[in-house]
Amino acid sequence: TFIPFDISNRDWIKRVIYTVKPEVVIYAAGKNDINWAEENPRISEGIHTAGAGHVSTTSDIFKPKYIYVSNAYIFDGKRGNYKEDDIVLPWTTLGKNKLNSENYIRGRSLNHIIVRTGPLFGRGNGKNLSFLDQLRIRLENGERIELPENELHGFAPVSGFVDLVAKLIESGPRNKVLHYGGITKTSTYEFAVLFA
Repeated sequence: TFIPFDISNRDWIKRVIYTVKPEVVIYAAGKNDINWAEENPRISEGIHTAGAGHVSTTSDIFKPKYIYVSNAYIFDGKRGNYKEDDIVLPWTTLGKNKLNSENYIRGRSLNHIIVRTGPLFGRGNGKNLSFLDQLRIRLENGERIELPENELHGFAPVSGFVDLVAKLIESGPRNKVLHYGGITKTSTYEFAVLFA
């Protein structure tokens, strides 16, 4: 069943949650694009922070397992290979929004799991092209593409992330922060070269 879900509409959130009565909520709304978040700080905050808080608060009456999908931008990005208990110092709007959500969920949800992911790669849904789809299309067309070399990430397959979430739904820990990543300390440029 697919139900359109407007994160900015609290009444709609309440209506959907009270109709569905979920056992598990996976909050993966938003856009993990730091440039977009810097250009649209209010929209980014509304989706990543306020939306996550509204869904968490509204659904908590049914005591679901609440899985919040965060990302690596909550760290300062200088070291890499971060552990779950490392200090978080976001310097981007996106990172600050994600950290605010994490703090809210940790303080309010009685049964939560926060999963911080590196950039996920895999096929898009055809409507919203993934980075890998865009890269493949540009390479097939022989077009140039400029990619940053100064950001290091732990690129990981979306299929592995789906498997992880499935396991967390069935028997995951409670009230924990987990990291999911792959190839460590790889720039977007290096990842593109490996893919090509």
